[in-house]
Amino acid sequence: MTTLLATISILIFTYNFNLTNTTIWFQDAHTRDILGKLDAIGQKSGVVQKLDADWPFRASILYYTVRGCYPNVAFVEDEPANLDISAADYYLHLCRSLEKVGYFAEDPVLSYHRDTIMYFEREGILLLSNTPRPDREQDHQ
Repeated sequence: MTTLLATISILIFTYNFNLTNTTIWFQDAHTRDILGKLDAIGQKSGVVQKLDADWPFRASILYYTVRGCYPNVAFVEDEPANLDISAADYYLHLCRSLEKVGYFAEDPVLSYHRDTIMYFEREGILLLSNTPRPDREQDHQ
């Protein structure tokens, strides 16, 4: 019986083990991957990519962009987050709420029908292109 409990405990621990995120700031687990992708796009196109984001991402994005880690990415803060008038090329959206810090996920951003560039299902993170999809542009009017 003890061996069975130990085996089950090890299996549960192994299934839930990760080195990329914590329970509280899980949304920052992929910030470097996202910025790296945008930096590569900017480097390839020769145009600095402008990024806006929901506020839980802002500290980590500013940290990396101010330090110059991703020279082809610029962070723009448009308030309120309105993709129709935003100067950003991309928008980083958190679909999960962080009740302990007062962030309540709303999905009006999803009504803009932008292409999803990256999606991290476990954390509920979407990187959206801020270029309207021609086939869905009329839906948001």
